Amino acid sequence: MNDAPIGRTVVLNKGFVDSLSKGQLQAYVQVLVDASENHPDADKEIMREELERSFQRIGVEISPVEIDRTAEQLVGEGAAPLTISTNDGTILFEREERSSAEPTQETHADPADPERPLYS
Repeated sequence: MNDAPIGRTVVLNKGFVDSLSKGQLQAYVQVLVDASENHPDADKEIMREELERSFQRIGVEISPVEIDRTAEQLVGEGAAPLTISTNDGTILFEREERSSAEPTQETHADPADPERPLYS
């Protein structure tokens, strides 16, 4: 199994986002950002417990199923980029740091032949 860190993406339902005040939304997004930064190698259960405490602290009610799903999306190996957006594509937060995974070597190069068909 490859434990290389990959970018993490959390997509929030627009209806949920619209139900929050501006302050609640900022606090909610900050909880996700802090959890991903402070526990990059945590297991899912530790991440879930941290999220549950944080959501209670900011006064945003999230179902246990959603907390589990969010913990799954945030937990991983090493530092990784993070994007938090709504399901209509609005970016709420983006961290574009370099992943700690080594880039893979290119294993194939296509010849630049103008006579080559578009398919092969």
